[in-house]
Amino acid sequence: MALIYRDRVRQKAAPSGTGSVSLGAGVLSYITFSQANLSANSFPYLIANSTQFEVGIGTYSAGTLYRNSVLSNSNLDTSFLSFDGSVADVVITNASELSVLTSNQPTANSIKLIQLSGNQYNLIDPVFNAPALGASINSSVVTYNSSTGGYQADPNLKYYPNELPNLYINGVIQATAKSFKIPHPTKKCWLIHGCLEGPEHAIYLRGTVKIEKGKRTCKIDLPEYFIALTSKYTTYVSSDTFIPIKITKFTDTIIFTALLPNLFKKITIDYYIVAQRKDVEFKLEE
Repeated sequence: MALIYRDRVRQKAAPSGTGSVSLGAGVLSYITFSQANLSANSFPYLIANSTQFEVGIGTYSAGTLYRNSVLSNSNLDTSFLSFDGSVADVVITNASELSVLTSNQPTANSIKLIQLSGNQYNLIDPVFNAPALGASINSSVVTYNSSTGGYQADPNLKYYPNELPNLYINGVIQATAKSFKIPHPTKKCWLIHGCLEGPEHAIYLRGTVKIEKGKRTCKIDLPEYFIALTSKYTTYVSSDTFIPIKITKFTDTIIFTALLPNLFKKITIDYYIVAQRKDVEFKLEE
């Protein structure tokens, strides 16, 4: 439900007491509340007779104005005014307490957005799901949902505009192409690096190990997180020797074996391990 405005809405009434107001005759050159197509939305109203007035937020249904809250009145407070039953005008107004031109917010933590709908402006809550998500909504990016016509935020998408702005996404990024623009480390220009592409979500490990002189083998232990995230992996090696290196793979360990006796010096082996993540499904779209 939004807070909306409508132009030229005015009817006569004879309000009495502090309750709802039964609306009467229309006024020439104005439209009635029924013709304004208000639905269940709230709107700022003005009720004014010769000596009393009240500006508030209300709703309309079946010929009746329901007074929900008071912004100001002729008693100089925000209580529901007790009208004396004399003839009054009831209109949809542009309340100064809600105007975007006011210097102060009417209520703490009540920032609103203005949305143009047709030829009317709606004052709406920018984040519909904030009360349910509480503090976890902090730093979330606000997006527009065209299906519901409202604004929403998801803590899975956050933006931190610090000295080095960063974007947090708890999900999968899809793009036509991905690249990085970074300052050149030695020249006054930019480096633009493209991202490696392939039909999977992959992670890698790389490093260096040594087979000591007189030994035939060495090993590496795969990190616990790497084992948990992957189901199978591929290993590539290069070394500083002519001696062939055999790779024996286990679930949590890789053993490198020199196929000839290592009699002269240490053998340095560089390894590169690539594996597909099993926790994120790779979807191919047609």
